[in-house]
Amino acid sequence: MTNLFIRLKELIDSSIQDFSKKNSAILKKDGSLVTDLDLHLDLEIRNLYKEFDPVNPIIVSEESYQGDQSESYNLKNRDFLIVDPIDGTENFNFFSFMYGVAISGRIKGVDFDFLYTPFDNTVICGSNDVYQNKTDSRIQFFSTASVRNINKKELMQTSQIRVLGSSSTMFSLLLRGQAISYDYTSGCKIWDCYTGLRLARNANCFEFENLEEDWFETPKFITKFKIIRK
Repeated sequence: MTNLFIRLKELIDSSIQDFSKKNSAILKKDGSLVTDLDLHLDLEIRNLYKEFDPVNPIIVSEESYQGDQSESYNLKNRDFLIVDPIDGTENFNFFSFMYGVAISGRIKGVDFDFLYTPFDNTVICGSNDVYQNKTDSRIQFFSTASVRNINKKELMQTSQIRVLGSSSTMFSLLLRGQAISYDYTSGCKIWDCYTGLRLARNANCFEFENLEEDWFETPKFITKFKIIRK
């Protein structure tokens, strides 16, 4: 998959440079932001994937998603692609920081994962890229919605909680040993979590709450989880 990873990074870097001065944005029906770069990368990543001749793949990408939000996916013995072209769109659009690209898939039975945070030029695509040891960090990541569920007294007693507005960024930092946990028990869409969760599962140095092993072959559109470094 080395060639695919090289081409993905080149595509993303060149697209960010091309759209840096002409990137317009609109609000989607759900109130979230989408930019020209999101739409461009969504299309180009799917086109690049198809160049590698996957067999009848299931393709789920944020900007082209048209399905039922209650559905699950059967990925067993199927080629597939799951894409979040720019995760943390508002971070990217307003201050060009703390955003990422998350891509997972299978081509002719071979799995791959690609988690890239362009703002610090870090790619994680396998267990060798994951910090395997215990970390001294006590930082706990929460999604924007999940942090609202923290008991007010507990919230006042800790200074270790962080909400960064980009699931890819929080997964990347967690996998690099710079945080101890990530709580998304409010419910996470598949493109926001699949890549990060599979990289963490394959690294074998994390514990999962609310996530069964077979989830990776039959993931739901919305998933509630908490991941903790062992």
